[in-house]
Amino acid sequence: MKDSCIIAPIHSPDFQRYGLDWVRTYDDYFEDNDIFLIFSNEGERDNFEQLASSTIGKRQNKNKYNSIVCEEPLLQSPITQKKFYGLKHIFENTQFKRVGVVDVDTIFLKNIDYDRMFEESISNGKIYASHTGRFAFINESSLKFFNGEDQKIIKNLTQNSSLYFWFNDIPVYSREHYLNFLKYIDYENKIGLAQWHDFDFIMYAYYLLTQQIAELVPIKIKDVIPTTIGSFIENQHLTNPPHFEKIVREIRPMWLKYEINPSAMDSVFMRLHIHSPHK
Repeated sequence: MKDSCIIAPIHSPDFQRYGLDWVRTYDDYFEDNDIFLIFSNEGERDNFEQLASSTIGKRQNKNKYNSIVCEEPLLQSPITQKKFYGLKHIFENTQFKRVGVVDVDTIFLKNIDYDRMFEESISNGKIYASHTGRFAFINESSLKFFNGEDQKIIKNLTQNSSLYFWFNDIPVYSREHYLNFLKYIDYENKIGLAQWHDFDFIMYAYYLLTQQIAELVPIKIKDVIPTTIGSFIENQHLTNPPHFEKIVREIRPMWLKYEINPSAMDSVFMRLHIHSPHK
């Protein structure tokens, strides 16, 4: 039995569009059922179960996923809140020590030992970032969950909130660090402060950085940190392909938006943002 699983929040508009493919493609490559969908209420859980049973279930009787129903009142940032709730549920009620947290607009590309890869990601402790201008406000917003001294540390490490790392790799959480993170931010009393642009992994990574558990590493192309609209991986379509492939070989992410040279994709087992209009 492995120590890692993968979770994703979902709501009803995404059932047909993304949710079924998320489950189906995991079924295509993995024999276990170590994925969890996080629903807003029992009605949505039941509706998706019925939909999945009538579609995915016809494929060799496959219907392998688990459900978590968020029992907290959903506030200003339901996606982040459902992710945090799902993580808390996993770490307090299952044997899993590591969790990958994704959005449901992803698909699986191949079978891989992601348990080992999640463990290596945590042990490696490197968080890769590029410059952003447009989304610096997202970095700034999450500072409110940290005390004054730690805010200074974060501002210094992120070059005054300009280094952006959201979704440059699959966000991976460890039980030990995550539960301590919840205590640090006073989750039960402060989750109501989270707005739509308070992204879960940015908050968690800030905690890891302030506790010296992780290291922020700038991505560089010809010794220059690239500036992208969002994160480097999310803006794959805007980066010179040879330069992009070189960085992928260096940082070895577990997902990409689009497939590239197979020899550069040994660590890649998911595609993210499959709704993207950019080709």
